[in-house]
Amino acid sequence: MMKVLFVCLGNICRSPMAEGLFQYQLEEHRLTGLISCDSAGTIDFHQGNLPDPRMRSTAAKHGIELTSRSRPISEEDFREFDYIIVMDDSNMRDVMAIRSRVGQVKAEVLKMRAFDNNQSGKDVADPYTSSMDGFEECFRVLEESTANLLTHVRKELP
Repeated sequence: MMKVLFVCLGNICRSPMAEGLFQYQLEEHRLTGLISCDSAGTIDFHQGNLPDPRMRSTAAKHGIELTSRSRPISEEDFREFDYIIVMDDSNMRDVMAIRSRVGQVKAEVLKMRAFDNNQSGKDVADPYTSSMDGFEECFRVLEESTANLLTHVRKELP
């Protein structure tokens, strides 16, 4: 089973949206038996909380239900997951700092927008302090990027 972990700061906006979109696409393509996904944050401030209500509302408008609970990334995640997908440069620095403390790692760490045909390498903006337009824009960016990520991951399947 190929495993993908999406990571943002608090695990209440971007990473749960990416997880929800990716899970939706896995179900749509009947790949849930071959690929799984989860999400986490680089901080534990929101641990146990559902995603931000504005993000859940945005997802629901597009037919996606976000039900995961916030959790911090762990050292075990680097041994368990094949891919750890981060949303921005700050997440990348935090994740790589944790990775440096882990001995043997399995996970390849990449930025989400590495899979965005138009904005490769840029950050997925955190909508937490923005208007609802920011949440819609985040959805749009993640919808395209997760679809391209799925295409990439499918090529790795046996």
